[in-house]
Amino acid sequence: MDHSAPIATRYLFISSCVIFGHRSLQNLLLAQLIEKHLGIPCAITANIETNLSTLQPGALALLDAGASSAQTLEAEVLAIHEPVSVIAIFNAPANQALDRLLRYSKVRGLFYENTMEEQFLKGIKFLSLNEYWLPRKVLAEYLDGTRRIDQRPTTAMANLTAKETLILSAMISGAKNSDIAQVLHVSPHTIKTHVYNLFRKIKVNNRVQAVSWALVNTERAQ
Repeated sequence: MDHSAPIATRYLFISSCVIFGHRSLQNLLLAQLIEKHLGIPCAITANIETNLSTLQPGALALLDAGASSAQTLEAEVLAIHEPVSVIAIFNAPANQALDRLLRYSKVRGLFYENTMEEQFLKGIKFLSLNEYWLPRKVLAEYLDGTRRIDQRPTTAMANLTAKETLILSAMISGAKNSDIAQVLHVSPHTIKTHVYNLFRKIKVNNRVQAVSWALVNTERAQ
């Protein structure tokens, strides 16, 4: 099979690619493969926060899971979900639980660390055409989880107070504790107490997990 000819650009859903990871030999080779196969520019960056302003609609974002935990990956997905068009995880360990990332609508691809070049290029082609490329096991776990969604607690079932629900909504919009304190006319220390109680009630450990919980459960409560 000849991988040298790029796909006709008029059929592409994406116009550029960004690999979020170190400038390792593997990532450099991946960038070259994508540029050659799709005929689009592919950059590599190790810092998501400092490069958010450069992301454009039509970008395919590839997140390197090789040195990241599932929680870190979810934080990265949250950071880039708005500006990019498609997100895919690559270099993922086979035993890493990543099905929860599929809750985010732009996460459309997942490649394990042992993915062969031909399969990787085939998957990138599907993603560039606005299709999905997901391992059967991950897709099955995700479907199984969503079919049990009626067993998950809503904000009401979690016994959140009106103020805790408001704080949770503010977290979704990216507000900091200091911002929330100003809106509610209370001290930042009071907000920290509310956040602690909120985390305890919905059984999460940090803001990323709280936002993920809210994206699922607040929709059901409305």
